[in-house]
Amino acid sequence: MESTSEARLIDSKITGEKTSSLSEQNWLERLRGRFVDFVNRELRGSLPELDINIFYSRHVVGEDIKDLGRAFSECDLFIPETFKWHPASLQQFRELAAGEISPEQAASEGKFSFPSHDWAQNRLIYNSNKPIAIIDVPWDHPIVARAEEVKKNKQSAHDNLGKFDFMDSITAHKKALEMRALVETDREEYMVANLGEAVKDAVKNYSQLRGKRRLKVLIEMGSFHTTVFRSLKNLGHMTTKEFSDSPVVYDLQDEVLRRYRFKRQVDDTLIARMIFGELVWEILYLFNKKRRLMLKKPATDKKLTIFVRAAASRFNFDEIKNLYDQLRTLSLRQRRALLEEELNKKGIRIPRTEEEFDPLVVRHPIFDHAGEK
Repeated sequence: MESTSEARLIDSKITGEKTSSLSEQNWLERLRGRFVDFVNRELRGSLPELDINIFYSRHVVGEDIKDLGRAFSECDLFIPETFKWHPASLQQFRELAAGEISPEQAASEGKFSFPSHDWAQNRLIYNSNKPIAIIDVPWDHPIVARAEEVKKNKQSAHDNLGKFDFMDSITAHKKALEMRALVETDREEYMVANLGEAVKDAVKNYSQLRGKRRLKVLIEMGSFHTTVFRSLKNLGHMTTKEFSDSPVVYDLQDEVLRRYRFKRQVDDTLIARMIFGELVWEILYLFNKKRRLMLKKPATDKKLTIFVRAAASRFNFDEIKNLYDQLRTLSLRQRRALLEEELNKKGIRIPRTEEEFDPLVVRHPIFDHAGEK
């Protein structure tokens, strides 16, 4: 089919090249413009009308999607975020919805990216007889290879202590996050462009969808991906969005990524605070192993993000640089002690229970984050 060949040709031009810096943005935008024009023609010509709702959440724990049930029960077609999926993944989702396998079987056969969230999602899908489709990037696509390369380059701030001095760490983080911003842009454009084929496949495989003039489509994905909503609206689809938690609070790494995405300034101080925030996060994980349990509760997960952002905001560039240089020479135990000491000097005490987060979070504002208005 000519249109399918055209889609593959444009897709290969956009995603087949490995981009490493934002200097290629103009070239990419020209190709993307051609792709969007094609997708618009293709979708309008051959699909039922789509009434799309995107449910955004932190996409980490089960409680993040506790309010998804109503929208799920009302939709005709459910599309979960499933990066690096394999045909067996889609088959498993469909068997789960048909009640042919249990959530326990699905868990034993697959690998969860976010176990608590994915388990809750599978429980929702199980025996629902809900048609399932996937629009995300499959395992063998070039975007996945690029994402894996970015993952190798973006090590944690704690790992980088032994490899880079402070300014080299700033540079390494910037480069890795610029690359990831490009990957996420291409990934989201792939999802939007692939919607038509995914819906066609669902209509082909589910008799209850055939003959419908309008389909209610529910997409569930992480709050980072708000550009998907805007892109679908620009294609002329009736599209709404809802968030599981408001206001949305992004961690400092996502803040940087979104600034790159929306072409807003990313200065060295923001990168330094992101690095510092990651080091503080290491304490929250490692200082007391019981703190890991708190991540199972979404309120605490959000509180952790707010606390880390608030703590990082109290340190300027030079303070973080000096602290980083000291940390490089210390053992892990000594690093924890020094970080806690420096936080205490700023009047910030690391909370040891969920209740201890509350006054700290209330005292510090939720900082504005880069995003769409």
